[in-house]
Amino acid sequence: MNSEEIIQLKLINELKINNITVLNKSHLHKNHSHSPETGNSHFQIVIRDKEFALMNKIKAHQLVYKILQKEMSEFIHGIEINITSD
Repeated sequence: MNSEEIIQLKLINELKINNITVLNKSHLHKNHSHSPETGNSHFQIVIRDKEFALMNKIKAHQLVYKILQKEMSEFIHGIEINITSD
């Protein structure tokens, strides 16, 4: 199982939302001075859910960070979170 699948499954299981996409964007950050050269450090998370989109944006992001706390301490250097009701 790759990093994107690990992140996606954890979010699906915790949030009970099936329409979550995780994209590895690490290649876009490979020359940044503080970016690890692991190829598994930067991710875009897209959550498509009407109810979740109604949440306060800060609270929604905090919930995602809390769920991914272990992964953030182990390999995630940066995440972009997009929440949509589509």
